[in-house]
Amino acid sequence: MLYPSQKIMLIVFPISLILFISGGLLFTNSNQGSTRSKIIELAKILEKEKQDIGRYPEKIGDVVRNNPLRQNVIFDSWKQEFHYESLNNGTEFKLQSLGSDGELDTSDDVKHNK
Repeated sequence: MLYPSQKIMLIVFPISLILFISGGLLFTNSNQGSTRSKIIELAKILEKEKQDIGRYPEKIGDVVRNNPLRQNVIFDSWKQEFHYESLNNGTEFKLQSLGSDGELDTSDDVKHNK
């Protein structure tokens, strides 16, 4: 025979577990969506840079300069700096987030190529 408090726990615990797991999945998707937005914003800044100086910058930090409004633009939603490479003498670039695992070229990376 179960006490009323035990019956409640049999109901509350599984529901809490389901909510905890689904909440973690939603948070991961939220970070990926936010990172996609940030990577698009950063790509636009890089395009403007190319229009102004004729090539993409060598380092991602070059777009920040002393502009306090751009200090966080080079970081993804996991607070990691975007991985950036200037290719073909500044005519193209590779830009990507390392994703939640912080490792390059894995399935959770968010990429933008130009």
